[in-house]
Amino acid sequence: MFVFVRQQYYSPLWGAFRTYFFRPFSLFFRVFIQYSSASSVSMLDKQDAFSPNIASGTSTPTCNCNTYSLRRQKQHGLETVGAGASGQVYKVDEDIVLKSSQVFEPPSAETRAWDRFSYANETLFHNNLTNDERTFIQLLQKHKSPHPNIIEAVETRYPEGIYFRKYKQLDDVEIPSQPGRIRWYLNIVAALTHIHDLGIAHSDIRLNNILFDSQGREAYLCDFSTCSPEGKKNMAYPYPDHDLPTHVVSDLASEKTDRFIMGSLIFQLEHGMKPTLIADRHGSLIVPRIHTGNEILDSVIEKAWLGHYVSTAQMLENIESIGAHISAEMESPESEDRSTEALRQSIERWRGQRERLFGKHSLYFCSH
Repeated sequence: MFVFVRQQYYSPLWGAFRTYFFRPFSLFFRVFIQYSSASSVSMLDKQDAFSPNIASGTSTPTCNCNTYSLRRQKQHGLETVGAGASGQVYKVDEDIVLKSSQVFEPPSAETRAWDRFSYANETLFHNNLTNDERTFIQLLQKHKSPHPNIIEAVETRYPEGIYFRKYKQLDDVEIPSQPGRIRWYLNIVAALTHIHDLGIAHSDIRLNNILFDSQGREAYLCDFSTCSPEGKKNMAYPYPDHDLPTHVVSDLASEKTDRFIMGSLIFQLEHGMKPTLIADRHGSLIVPRIHTGNEILDSVIEKAWLGHYVSTAQMLENIESIGAHISAEMESPESEDRSTEALRQSIERWRGQRERLFGKHSLYFCSH
């Protein structure tokens, strides 16, 4: 059974259908199914084995109940270098990765109809996440010049997923001194300003969605599968990496909420722990003590939390005022990365080789 279909360029009518019907319905179903007595599929589990859908049949010997676990489908000849709620990341070569939708092992013919429906819903939902990210990247490419602190999408036109330039995760780099960390904050807030200018919120800012160059000097924003226009449903809410009071963050996509979460991320990197944020009985945020050793940075975090910024550009200006005093420490060496055109040629060769070894179907990531 093929999980992927060839990517199409959707009409405005289809885009509206996905935004106003499919995504809300799919999200409702994913929440409902977790609490159903007939099924307990975990939608955000980042392990290879998902929670089983256990039938609630009788204990008589004649019961023909069949349990089914939603598991990721391994792909022949591919090395997984990352896995999350929004997709799988495979190694292409030392400089390129491929991000695809989650591909699940299909249920057998004997599996209950409810579980087969769960499998189909999850497959469609994750395929939709990949299409949403692809659409966002194509929107950036169409309306804005590439931003230096948004990860580079090398190829978006192939059905198997999106090819990105390879970067390092936080665990693979050495956390620098405060001047180097401030450079990271400049990078990410600049990237946020870039997408906020389009009226789009990232909606899922966390350390797992920030990548770095080989020296760990430059930071890059990634994972745009939950990006939404301002005021639309926030697909990442509640935030998996942040224990936040519901009074102060919105379940709608919002630049203000992006700034709030960015303030929490800065606090976490400066203090080495996540902030404890609570609201009083009136719904007002109780701000913990902030002591980064830099008064301007303290103010940036507090303003982001209290909603005092009128724009992300204003937040960026405050952080830039710190950088002006440490610019000499923030200079980067010239990049020796392969050109985008060289990466595209490598992708063509890799796709051709994979087709010769495993057949054309291998480029559609089928469930075997």
